[in-house]
Amino acid sequence: MVQAGDLILSNSMSFGHPYILKIDGCIHDGWLVLHFEKTVFDALYLQTYLGLPVVYAIFETMAAGGVVNNLNSEIVKRLPVIVPAIDQQEQFADFVRQNDKSKYNASQAMRL
Repeated sequence: MVQAGDLILSNSMSFGHPYILKIDGCIHDGWLVLHFEKTVFDALYLQTYLGLPVVYAIFETMAAGGVVNNLNSEIVKRLPVIVPAIDQQEQFADFVRQNDKSKYNASQAMRL
């Protein structure tokens, strides 16, 4: 079971893609649920960090498998993560939200 607001990470086939859930539901073993202290990490900061191309490149070097590379919780735990103060992460998350909103508004304006 996962809940809205949980951060999940794809761990097989198309591995290394983070998502913040918007609904409650269930996931299968192709996903990892990332549990973290909300006083240490802002979910949007962590999602954005995990989605960086440089982080994906690190995952590629760490992924195990024969035909299909996979991540697992032990591999993900070894990922080095930059941890700014929570207030800085929240400021960054606010910037990302505003940027996403601006991109959406611009795309809507171009449709007119």
